[in-house]
Amino acid sequence: MARTANRHNLGVNSPKKIVWNIGFYIRLSREDKRNLQESESITNQKLILHDWLDNQDDGFEYVFVNYYEDDGVSGTTDEERPGFQLLLSDIEAGKVNCVIVKNLARSFRNLADQSYYLEEYFFMRNVRFISLFNQTMDTFLNKRSAGDMGVKFQGMSNEAFVQQTSESVRATFDTKRRNGEFIGAFAPYGYLKDPENKNRLIIDPEICTLKREMRNWIVHEGLSFRGVAKRLNERGIPNPGAYK
Repeated sequence: MARTANRHNLGVNSPKKIVWNIGFYIRLSREDKRNLQESESITNQKLILHDWLDNQDDGFEYVFVNYYEDDGVSGTTDEERPGFQLLLSDIEAGKVNCVIVKNLARSFRNLADQSYYLEEYFFMRNVRFISLFNQTMDTFLNKRSAGDMGVKFQGMSNEAFVQQTSESVRATFDTKRRNGEFIGAFAPYGYLKDPENKNRLIIDPEICTLKREMRNWIVHEGLSFRGVAKRLNERGIPNPGAYK
């Protein structure tokens, strides 16, 4: 059920009140997850945004519509973010006319995208955009804020930060690869991460036995991959996705 803040009864002759249909955009980057930054967590961002909404008393009507979340997703491009794409879809459908974020880095880490959405996309669709911290801005109360130099400098800073972080992460991964360390998020099918060293793989004995059986079915029985899958399903063996 949609959460509503600041609803008031209107008299028959009262002027029509502006209604802001709110979409909270929330993003947790891969860097945030690696560094365990609780201050940037999905939960914390929601609390901050709802706290702002609950304290509005400016005569407008605010209706919370939905969360638009990208958990552990890069902010360098908007195309790779399903939550952001859903937000754009709901804007186009007229469901959302006000977007609120904790700060600009949650929304845009690419200066070109930031300029496009703030100065063109949202403006052309009469969408209000509010950033609560690091540069604070409200494109309805201050229509020039989208082109403010402080906002542009913040965008450049965010883009530089993500590039530096990306280079640092790549260098770390390259070093681990040279040392023969595993760097994936999940162990391959049939292996487990060593509980004492997450960069080392150990054999999962249960799956190892199963993989030997599968090899025998193919090599000695001439079973196809589809036949192997069928036999595993008949035995109730979880597929690799369920195993993961």
